[in-house]
Amino acid sequence: MIVQAPQGAVTNAVCALSSLHFTRMRVAQGLEAPDPNPEHSTAQYFYDEATFQLDSGKQEKSRYAESDVLAALYLLCFSQMAGCTNDWCPMLAIAMEWIAQTGLSTGENPKLVFANMSTSSQLIVKCTMWMDIFASFTLMKQPKNLALYKCLLGDQNGFWGRGLHMENLTGCPDEAMLALAEISGLAHWKTSEQAKGSLDFRELVWRGNDIKQRLQNRQREPSNFGEQTPLHPNLMQTAISDAGAVSYPDEIMQLVGNVFRESALLYLHTIINEDNSAVPEIAASVNIIMQLLHELEPSEIDRTLVLPVCLAGCITSNSSHRDLLKSRLQSQDESIGNLLQTRLVMEAVWQKRGESGSNACEWREILRKQCPNLLLI
Repeated sequence: MIVQAPQGAVTNAVCALSSLHFTRMRVAQGLEAPDPNPEHSTAQYFYDEATFQLDSGKQEKSRYAESDVLAALYLLCFSQMAGCTNDWCPMLAIAMEWIAQTGLSTGENPKLVFANMSTSSQLIVKCTMWMDIFASFTLMKQPKNLALYKCLLGDQNGFWGRGLHMENLTGCPDEAMLALAEISGLAHWKTSEQAKGSLDFRELVWRGNDIKQRLQNRQREPSNFGEQTPLHPNLMQTAISDAGAVSYPDEIMQLVGNVFRESALLYLHTIINEDNSAVPEIAASVNIIMQLLHELEPSEIDRTLVLPVCLAGCITSNSSHRDLLKSRLQSQDESIGNLLQTRLVMEAVWQKRGESGSNACEWREILRKQCPNLLLI
């Protein structure tokens, strides 16, 4: 796409990201001081150019091209790398509109439509799904295309049921990604029913158990929680293919996947029982996440685990757990990405709990108020 349009939106979006990354790395290495006027930086110039091209391109063509959507997703990532400074909602809206254009969400067999898409289109669908599901935590809404995600990530039986392998892109396996989406949908339903004064708690529990059962039915071999032995440092080393793709050993990906699966269960328990750390199921899930993190030595893989670390950190009342989770974020350079904003959300939850003297505190409400531009990706 860059070769086809050297001055196009994708090119400018990639230049925005690379310029921002280059500058942040130099600051992190002490080679230059932080930019006091980032709104006038080279990175922001490229960002503004790409944004202008997306706006004008839609007016000219009345629909978005594949390259437009990929540029929008890069600009959404720019917001997170820059420390959640830019509103990413317009960029996600572009991607959602493009998915509607493809007919993926209205066709009789979305898996067949997806299988026949180009590689770049498949990547766009997977990225958009990831962003939409994780945006549901910040926006406190149901993912927009929940029915589509159930179809694409659901039953893996049959010829078109080979899975999307979301863990290769996000670290989060298909079944955990789907569970997170469905739990956000359940949370939205619960809030709506509570507002009407008609919440049926038995139905809430039934729906929650259904999600839990399907997640556990598809769960792979669990880690040996009793052993609690950190992986050998050599296993944390990454491999880089000829195409530049970074991959981690299977042992690492299995542990990361288990962290996300347990995080989905923890999220579910908080919707059914409120965010009360004294509830046995909630405390047990937090303990399992802590055990899994103990097996993973601190490394850049922690940037993949922003959601699990934030969720467990917000829920737990155990001071040693809090310190460890906070240190996992601080072990990476907080000047790059959204780690600082994630830690501030956790600390805001702890402060509110301390002031109220209660074990319960709605972490998503504080996330929404504290940092509305934060995505836990």
